[in-house]
Amino acid sequence: MRFAGQAFRLGRYAIHFHMVGEVRNSYVRANSIHHTFNRAVAIHGVHYLRVTDNVVYETMGHAFFLEDGQETKNVISGNLGVNTRESFAMLGSDTTPATFWIVNMDNTVTRNVAAGSSHYGFWYFMEPEVRGASAALPGMEKVCPQGVPLKLFSDNEAHSNGRYGLK
Repeated sequence: MRFAGQAFRLGRYAIHFHMVGEVRNSYVRANSIHHTFNRAVAIHGVHYLRVTDNVVYETMGHAFFLEDGQETKNVISGNLGVNTRESFAMLGSDTTPATFWIVNMDNTVTRNVAAGSSHYGFWYFMEPEVRGASAALPGMEKVCPQGVPLKLFSDNEAHSNGRYGLK
């Protein structure tokens, strides 16, 4: 998949799972996503999604993107992200993007490689509360992403990134 995603358009990403809750039988597997204008894989309000063995190259903004802080039990494994570039189209953090941007630590992140991002390879960004569209869901006022223990972060590699491999 190439030239996917629409810059300056919220929710217009190459692959986007949006507010569908538990997706135990769904996966994003063995895709080639390159030269995107707005992210590569967005996981928003989703649990139990498997994102495995994908290659992402030349992406604008965060490449593998878990969005609001309530996304849990997802498996992100065996992916390669290369040349993640800054974008001035979406979140302020997209101006300093990460190949893997994760906002809740209750996700399994293993055997991934982040190479050549303009800024970060892996960025765990936990806020004190769920934000965005998910904040309006019942029970979200009780979820504190900052207080969630790390599920699994193992055998990942980050190199040749502009700032840090892991933030």
